[in-house]
Amino acid sequence: MYQILNYEMSNNIIDKIQYILLKMLPFEKRTFAIILRSIHIILPYILIMICYMEPKKYTILTLIFVMISGLCFILFGKCWVSVIEKKILQDEFNVIDPYLEIFGIKKDNKNRKRMTIILGFVFVLIILLISQKNN
Repeated sequence: MYQILNYEMSNNIIDKIQYILLKMLPFEKRTFAIILRSIHIILPYILIMICYMEPKKYTILTLIFVMISGLCFILFGKCWVSVIEKKILQDEFNVIDPYLEIFGIKKDNKNRKRMTIILGFVFVLIILLISQKNN
């Protein structure tokens, strides 16, 4: 579903991203993964608040960021951030799981991908509505 690169190539690229990040940052693997997951969970809400306070400049940057994130999701067929989190923390948690639970939807990869796409569109819609309101 929605994947350009094959499984092996996607995983190799994600492994290289993980390697580079771990080399650049001064954290142990587990600490890095927990920080990454925390940012992953809260970032959409922070971006919405920033766009609400500073709509002109940051709305465009936020939309570019979301488009690049969406492109990576299509390219890899999965969220590279979630893959790194799961690999290091060795768990099955996905940042989309709470939304699936709220709606009583089974937590599997197919539903996670679908909910990610839905929430991505909702996020873009919210950003666009904020930008229209503040113009």
